[in-house]
Amino acid sequence: MANKYKNIAVLCGEPLDPYSHEILKGAFNASKDMEVNLIVVPGKYYGNDISDFESQFEYQYTSLYSFINGKNVDAAVILTGAIGPFSDNPSSRNYFPRFKDKFKGLPVVSIASDVEGWSLIKYDNKNAIKEGVEYLIEEQHCKHIAMVTGEANSEDAIERLNAYKEALLENDMEINENLIVYGNFTRRSKNLIRDLIEQHPNVDAIVFGNDEMALAGYDVMKDLNLQVGRDIAFLGFDDSINAVRMNIPLASVRADAAELGYEAVKLACTVSDFNIIKQLKLPTQLIIRESMQKNAIKKDLAEIFRDEEFDIDTQFASKSLEIYEYLIDKRNNHINHDIVMNRYVNVANELESLFRLRELRDNDFQRLENAFFRFLSSFNRNDMDATKFIRILDRIMEYMSETKEDEYSKSVISRATARIFRRMVEQIDNSSEQKIQSDKDMFHNANMISKSMFLFDSGSNQSYSQILSSLPKIGINNSILVMYEKPITYLITDNFQVPETLYIRAVQHKDNVFVPSNKDRAISFDELFERCIDLTEETERKDYIMLSLFADEVNYGFLLCDLSFDYYSCAEALVNQGSNAIKMLNLLQEQEETSSQLELSLELLQKHNIELNEMANKDELTGIYNRRGFLNITQEALDNPENIDRYALVAYADTDNLKIINDRYGHEGGDFALTSCSNILFKVFSDGGMIGRIGGDEFAIVVIVDEVEAHDKYQKLLEDTTNELNSNSGKEYNVKMSVGMTMVKIKKGMQIADLLDKADALLYKKKKTRRKEILKSELENC
Repeated sequence: MANKYKNIAVLCGEPLDPYSHEILKGAFNASKDMEVNLIVVPGKYYGNDISDFESQFEYQYTSLYSFINGKNVDAAVILTGAIGPFSDNPSSRNYFPRFKDKFKGLPVVSIASDVEGWSLIKYDNKNAIKEGVEYLIEEQHCKHIAMVTGEANSEDAIERLNAYKEALLENDMEINENLIVYGNFTRRSKNLIRDLIEQHPNVDAIVFGNDEMALAGYDVMKDLNLQVGRDIAFLGFDDSINAVRMNIPLASVRADAAELGYEAVKLACTVSDFNIIKQLKLPTQLIIRESMQKNAIKKDLAEIFRDEEFDIDTQFASKSLEIYEYLIDKRNNHINHDIVMNRYVNVANELESLFRLRELRDNDFQRLENAFFRFLSSFNRNDMDATKFIRILDRIMEYMSETKEDEYSKSVISRATARIFRRMVEQIDNSSEQKIQSDKDMFHNANMISKSMFLFDSGSNQSYSQILSSLPKIGINNSILVMYEKPITYLITDNFQVPETLYIRAVQHKDNVFVPSNKDRAISFDELFERCIDLTEETERKDYIMLSLFADEVNYGFLLCDLSFDYYSCAEALVNQGSNAIKMLNLLQEQEETSSQLELSLELLQKHNIELNEMANKDELTGIYNRRGFLNITQEALDNPENIDRYALVAYADTDNLKIINDRYGHEGGDFALTSCSNILFKVFSDGGMIGRIGGDEFAIVVIVDEVEAHDKYQKLLEDTTNELNSNSGKEYNVKMSVGMTMVKIKKGMQIADLLDKADALLYKKKKTRRKEILKSELENC
């Protein structure tokens, strides 16, 4: 590659999923240290059939996987188990070969899942879990240890389950299959955990396949009025930040996903250099906390000072270190641990001095307060667990008060405690306000981008640059809008085929947005990243993300941009707004082409002395009113004084699956569908109805009637007429419409546009339930 930096692609699922998010965090750190370009490809969930209406088109993200190959990237890191149902079970057996074929000849590092021909990096799923089970047996004397693991076909779940079983057998304990349940590595495992605890009340410990399922267990224990640790010991896996912050901190196996992402990118660089296949296994560590210490559950770390044998001269330093390790997460890369430790030592020294004083005065605490708040200033709001700080401080000050004999010293401690707590609350409030303001700014900028994307009034090439013009507001310095020559209909059952030629519609570099010249616009996907980086004139390495642009089953292209990691929560909004803007531009282009054709037609009509007004109000294909004619004649009917207090039946119809019919049967098929819909509507509403084609596949109808019951009559007649046409059409596919129909009483000043909006809203509800099948044979087999 001409680019001086390697291009490493990271293929993930949902980037905001906690596991994937930590992997990406580590990958970003590695890309800086290794000096490579990182291309994040969030494909959501490959091969998953998503049934709910709001998410049914998220499979469109998976089209991006098809763009990664050995010519445009040097290596790929793939979160194999997180992006699809890749296993040996029948429901997913057909997906993986198709997926794997996309990357032939490309060095690939698979995270967690062992794939033949790919390098592998994973955690050691065995040793730390065995150590944890042995601790529960030997130290906590647990007799009935259950396990909540992941999906039965997950490699991680299988390995962690086997480690649990081996530990039981090595300690002469029986394996009870009834105490093993299979969750899904998410908090949606609550019902399984509840059933396990209720059906087996003698369970005294549970080993979880990951922390997310363990946190679901906390909710179940609270619902059942049980306490983690005291009633049932918990052990998780991952050692997430949330695990540490629980009221009863969760014991866990430290398996840093960020480290996994970091090492995966390093390994990708190695295998791309030497064309080898390697396997790495990262060590894990058992972290014992209160959730698996049944006899110590009520003993906070601060209560070490209550030990009757505690000696300040010989034990204070070691006890202070214990508290430090309890308070500070050493994995946190956002803080300078040397500075934090030095400031903590100052706090401990001041605290020790106060312990040694026989009597206390108000000004004795000033040095401690200053040292303590200097220590707190080492953290930002997200890095500080305020609950733990407050609990520790409260217990220490309480103990100090108990060691003083005079009442004045006790009152000094009480006032000092109140001052410190008050300052802590103020500091937390200020941090929270700053975080809230930061979030407001982020969402405000995202909203401004949404508005700016639609500030165009034509479908010209220059309008595409408007979509990128406001991206610097959310920290995007470089972006490329890449589109296909024509929109691609991509169904969930399809294997997405990358077009031979892609078209760069707009390029953004900081505040400069431009449309490339015609000779620079067309590229092949083999040169995709190299050309895009050249166009933004970047000389430094960059981290990019690819975002698919689509509307329903239609895929327009993608956006390649350097969206910062902190703004990844805006990625989906960026997809939605960008996709809507692209769809609008396509509609404007079609409208302009249609208008241009209409103007030519009108000129011809003038030459041949044909009635212009009649033609201008009629749709050429169907012979019914066009949008202009329909709006004019229906508004005249509403304004007619004779129709006041009569009823208007208003319907909005949309030809179902026209795009699919066009793709499969050509424009002749599409024209047949449109004319058939027009004929159906004309036959049903010909008795006084006004019918118009007001968009590409959209029709509108207004009928003035005297009785409100006409709604049901027309609805039944519409269904019968449609069925009759399909029975006699001789076509192998059905022509159908989704229809929103409303009945209103005509009032003076009523506007046809308002009535059509109501009908359109009803049509939207109908469209949610329509099927994608068009073949008569498909419907017969349903």
